[in-house]
Amino acid sequence: MRIRMLILVLLLIAVAGAWLGAMMDMDPGYVLLAWRQTTVEMSLWVWLVLTLVLYIGVYFSVKVLFSLKAPWQWLGRWSEDGRLRRLQLQTRQGLLALANGQYKRAVEKLTPLADMDTQPLVVIPALAHALGRLGRGEQAQKRLQTLTKLVPEAQQLVLMESARIYQQCGDAEAALQQLQALTELDKQHSQANELQLEILQGLQRWAAVIELLQVIANAKQMAPEVLAEQQRKAYINAFGQLGVSAQAVDKLLQLWRKAPEAVKHASECRMAMVQALHASEGEPAKRSAEFIEQSLQQQWHDGLVLEYAHLPMADLERALSKAENWQQQAPDNGALQLTLGRLCRRLELWGKSRDYLHASIRLQPSKEAHAELARLEQQLGEVDKALEHYRLASVF
Repeated sequence: MRIRMLILVLLLIAVAGAWLGAMMDMDPGYVLLAWRQTTVEMSLWVWLVLTLVLYIGVYFSVKVLFSLKAPWQWLGRWSEDGRLRRLQLQTRQGLLALANGQYKRAVEKLTPLADMDTQPLVVIPALAHALGRLGRGEQAQKRLQTLTKLVPEAQQLVLMESARIYQQCGDAEAALQQLQALTELDKQHSQANELQLEILQGLQRWAAVIELLQVIANAKQMAPEVLAEQQRKAYINAFGQLGVSAQAVDKLLQLWRKAPEAVKHASECRMAMVQALHASEGEPAKRSAEFIEQSLQQQWHDGLVLEYAHLPMADLERALSKAENWQQQAPDNGALQLTLGRLCRRLELWGKSRDYLHASIRLQPSKEAHAELARLEQQLGEVDKALEHYRLASVF
């Protein structure tokens, strides 16, 4: 089939060539081209052939030129890729310098990049951080403001980095303002809450720390054991910060009622609460005694029992009766026996006091029990016994 088509095409070419040859022989015609003093004369058929050759030449020349576009594009892409590789290398060097604490080198590497649109969310915060570490806080803040203009949706990032820079420069109040603005946009921003907690603890604003810890607890942004430890620390310091006044007693009790279970079950928190109540209440320490009595019903604690004996109470006989009832709750407890001995001594029940103190030493020898018994024996005129117990107290 292909051979037949090829023969047919050749025959057509031969016929066309014969016809053209006959036409050229019959009437060659002529074409005259003139420009100024120059003229060119040729036959019509030669002019047609030259025109065809010129057309074919121009056609293939244009096609070749367009085919050369791809290499130029590849060269442009290669040049752009090279520029991007250099920028990425410089960015990496700047970030590594920042991570290694080489803040001057980080600024040198990142400053030229910050004026470009390449990776502003990476470069500008890193540059601002390095400037802040060098004490150039104002320049750092200006850099962060440019990021807000370039990327308006990066407002939270800018506020967070701005707070860190203010903290680095020692301006805790300004840092708190930035963090508060951030938490207004997102109350559960974990990084903002973490940094705000650190700053508030440094400023010893324990009431604010307690409120923030509640937000963190609701958002579950801290491990339970870590949260419980932070809450205990905050409440202990808050108890001591409420001052010494009648109004402080009500505030203390109100604060205790709102405390989480991790605080209420902690012995050290109960002790801090009693000490704060005692210091605020004065004499008689009625509320302090009631707090200890209620606490011991819920959870036994030797420290609270020992503190009970030192409270200035109006009705010591009632206090002794209450303490004696605790023996059913904590039998054979050395701290309770020591407390009973002290209460009896305050009531001038010398014999009972001596018996309780001896029982305390037998159950749980301690410096306090020996010292208390030594003072009792001295008061009763038993100097030799008093000296022996003073000696035993010094051993502890």
